[in-house]
Amino acid sequence: MHDFFEGVCLYDLRNILLNLIDGGCFSLEVFNAQLKPFPFYGPTSFFNPFYPISREIRVAKSFKMSASEIALFVRFLSVMIGDLVPRRNAYWELYIVPRQILDLILSPVLSQKTVLNCNQMCVITTACTPNFSTIR
Repeated sequence: MHDFFEGVCLYDLRNILLNLIDGGCFSLEVFNAQLKPFPFYGPTSFFNPFYPISREIRVAKSFKMSASEIALFVRFLSVMIGDLVPRRNAYWELYIVPRQILDLILSPVLSQKTVLNCNQMCVITTACTPNFSTIR
């Protein structure tokens, strides 16, 4: 699972966020402002709030987060900035796939149909980047 969180998710989210910023959906400053006040209550309250993302994200291959932090980040990103992204944005659609895979990975029970859907999503994801093990 760490490969998914610390590899696929970090790599994809960096590129998705950069394209959303470059596409004018929001600025890095607005994104960081959305992170700061995000409330962490209930079962997630033991996590630290997210640190602002610096401009160095442009030159780095990813940004630094632990597997548990990236799982939380992927899960709540749509709540944090979803209202800033226009409907049917191609880069936001790319966020949806790892988000759905995350839900499947963390699901306590899986049906056979769910496993087949997960396999299909993984094929779509790896078609974009054939070997995620080389990105770290």
